[in-house]
Amino acid sequence: SDTAPQCPSLTNGDTYTQSEFLSRLANECRYDKLLLPTYKTNNVVYVHASAYVYFIQPAEAHDLNFKLHFLLQLRWTDDRLAYSLHSPKRTKIIGENDLRQRIWVPHLYMSNEQSSSLMGTDSKDVLISIAPDGEVVFSRRLQAVLYCWMNLQKFPFDDQTCSMNLESWKYNASILRLMWEMDNPVRLSSELHLTEYSLMDFWTNESVVRGDIINMRVGGAGNYSALKFTFKLGREVGYYLMDYFIPSMMIVAMSWVSFWLHADASPPRITL
Repeated sequence: SDTAPQCPSLTNGDTYTQSEFLSRLANECRYDKLLLPTYKTNNVVYVHASAYVYFIQPAEAHDLNFKLHFLLQLRWTDDRLAYSLHSPKRTKIIGENDLRQRIWVPHLYMSNEQSSSLMGTDSKDVLISIAPDGEVVFSRRLQAVLYCWMNLQKFPFDDQTCSMNLESWKYNASILRLMWEMDNPVRLSSELHLTEYSLMDFWTNESVVRGDIINMRVGGAGNYSALKFTFKLGREVGYYLMDYFIPSMMIVAMSWVSFWLHADASPPRITL
């Protein structure tokens, strides 16, 4: 009779290369990447997020969007990947997209996204590290065009508030909770410079959104965890003052000179 294949041993893990040890640790016989890390205990999986923003480009007012380049980092604990007992000398497992294909990762999306993509290639711009206690840190570089519903009633003396909204797509809030990191959840590059706008303030918050369309989410209707990064932009009015307001005022003021000319002074009137 056929017998089920035995799981490859994890003993003497320090004698294996990283790829060999990982293939044993995340082997299908002991690890199912389709299941949550807490599927046995039914506990909530807490995913901590942070972002490093190094490019913000507000678009023209009629486009109602902005472009964002950022590094998104997610952190969670998967006890199934803990290997401190099997390979005590191994400090960390680091991999790229090949490692991402082997393990469970949370499924997130940007709800106000117009378009997005990885920067570069999948193998270059995805980085995953696994600590001996099973803590997973997943980093990826992204570029996205996000909608920003601007209020232009006070243009060009307006302030605009735009945001990046991250939501859980596959799992509802009862089994997966998104949280910002406690210290510096969002950091801005020191070289970040905006044209036409100045960055006045930015903040983060956590919330729960209602998913009413049952067939559009695997978890069905219910509450889904969400994160929001919001920044406030103030429009620089100097450009509009120098290129529109002041020239227009000067032209109008010059037209008034004609009132001080004689009625029969045709050449000066034509010149004006």
